[in-house]
Amino acid sequence: MKIEWIQKRITYIDALKNPTESQKLLSILGKKNSRTNTEERQLQILSKAEAAAEKFAVARSAVTHMLTTEKKAAAKAERTARNHQMMMAAGLMTQAGLLDKKTGQPLVDRGALLGALAELATTPKNDERWQHWKKIGDKHFHENQESHDEKI
Repeated sequence: MKIEWIQKRITYIDALKNPTESQKLLSILGKKNSRTNTEERQLQILSKAEAAAEKFAVARSAVTHMLTTEKKAAAKAERTARNHQMMMAAGLMTQAGLLDKKTGQPLVDRGALLGALAELATTPKNDERWQHWKKIGDKHFHENQESHDEKI
């Protein structure tokens, strides 16, 4: 091990609140002006172990950063997909004439709109009205598609 690296590492170790036993011994041996052959071998072994620990810490940090980045990207993709679906739902209310196309503001009383949507949400899926509403909705989709195609 290079003496310069050992000295920098000793400075780092001395600043730690709770150094390990091997770090304490590395610091003690590294600060000694004259060492026996045994102490010199011990210093080399401890230095190699400390260098490996340092590399491991760097690798662990890189893995943690990678996993965090992936989690953030996945969360962002989920939010983006959710926001897209919410915008699509708002688009449906606009197509139905419930929201202003420019401002997004409701064109009917908010309480009435919420009440109607709440009642719709609690209507059983096997209720005949769903088939009627689907026909009306499909008609709106068809008309809007034709209108969109004419503009292009």
